[in-house]
Amino acid sequence: MVRLKAIDRRVLYLVAAALVLLTRFVPLGLPVSISPLVQHAFNTVENLPDGSVVVLSPMYNEAGDGSMTPFFTALLVHCAERGYRLLIGSTDWTDGPEVVHPVVTRVLTQYGYVYGRDYLEWGSRPGGEAWLRAAAGDFAGACGGTDRDGRSLTQFELAARVPRLTRDYVDAIISVDIGIPGAYEWRRGVAEPTGIPIVTACDNVAVVPGTVDFDPAWSAIYGRLALAEYERLVGHGGSALRERDAISALALMVTLFVVLGNTGDLAAGLAARRSRKAHGLRPGAGGTRTDDETGPGD
Repeated sequence: MVRLKAIDRRVLYLVAAALVLLTRFVPLGLPVSISPLVQHAFNTVENLPDGSVVVLSPMYNEAGDGSMTPFFTALLVHCAERGYRLLIGSTDWTDGPEVVHPVVTRVLTQYGYVYGRDYLEWGSRPGGEAWLRAAAGDFAGACGGTDRDGRSLTQFELAARVPRLTRDYVDAIISVDIGIPGAYEWRRGVAEPTGIPIVTACDNVAVVPGTVDFDPAWSAIYGRLALAEYERLVGHGGSALRERDAISALALMVTLFVVLGNTGDLAAGLAARRSRKAHGLRPGAGGTRTDDETGPGD
């Protein structure tokens, strides 16, 4: 036990690196507490009526791929699990729909979605909030009558089912955004005028409005820790949940080594006391012997 006190710091680094690598490939499934805000966002999506139509809008550029696409993926998986029909696209953010297109194709193919019937991608259209207001009045017209690949919307069942982005045709809006335009423009341009509930997901926790906690028409997922909670609720082990696993594992490792180090220090102290006592030395007095142990010739 005394040797625990002298653990080389390089051992700690190696153990920490091994834990991080382990959690990247083998999820540990460590407990994750769910915050009320994340639970509210999950419930908003989960409790939509069967067969709902949901707008899923990637409002970010290619630079936000690494941080924002995991949000988009978790929400896409949740909607697919529930069997919602999806309208996917953005305004002004030209990169976002292209970044998520491979993800959309991969995930929705796994769930048996058929393009044009179960989901539709309109790409990105210029105009910001003005375009959103136009889409609320005439969706196909605002899209110029075509989808992201230039195909006429008249041939798609879902486009005919949703002539306007209003509460009569759309059950929820999910904005995965990194700036402007984003959730606020969706809210002002479509959600508030038409009464559609909105969910926003964002990696920038500095923009959390203080009123969203208790607003039934607006729920939110803010930050990577919140995303990890959402992934756990959905049952989708994405990158944020793996990061949370790594953080928890490192915290447990640090705690373990603190306990081991202090145990080693305590063991070393007890061993030193026993050694001094065995040699007739006063505790903490260096090499000085006690008076009653001093012989006549001393």
